[in-house]
Amino acid sequence: MAGPFDGFGQKAIPFLKALDFHQSREWFQENRDLYERALYEPFGDLVETLSERFAAAGLGLRGDRKKSLFRINRDVRFAKDKRPYNSHLSAILSPMVPRWSRACSSFTSGSTVALPALPGGSLGRSCSGPCERRSRRNRRNSAA
Repeated sequence: MAGPFDGFGQKAIPFLKALDFHQSREWFQENRDLYERALYEPFGDLVETLSERFAAAGLGLRGDRKKSLFRINRDVRFAKDKRPYNSHLSAILSPMVPRWSRACSSFTSGSTVALPALPGGSLGRSCSGPCERRSRRNRRNSAA
C-alpha cells in the first residue's frame, strides 16, 4: 500500500471538469502528471484503505490499486458518445480480487457524483452484476 487515503487534492475536481470540457489526447497528455498525482494515486489509496477496513470488519470485499481501478479512457467502439475520456473515476471491489465475475460493489467518483453501489440497493443503486442476477434467478427457481 502506498499510504492511507488522505483525500483528493484541491485540483482533482477542477481537473475532471476541465477534462470533460477538453476531451482531447493532447490536453490529457499535457496534464497526465496532475491526473496521476491528484486523482489516480489517491484513488488507489482509497481502494486499498477500503479493502483493509472491510477486511477488519469481516466483510469479504477486497481490491487493489492494480486490478480494481477502471481506466480513464472510454471504450468508444460501439458508443454514440465518442468522447475519449471519462469525467469520473471508477473502481470495483470483489470477494475474490481476480474474480471480477463475482464482483458486487463498485465506487464511482466524479465532478458531479460520488456514489457507492452496494448489494441490496444501498443509496438507491442496486448491483446488477452476475452474482445478483444469479441470486435472483435462484430465488425464482426455488419459488417455482
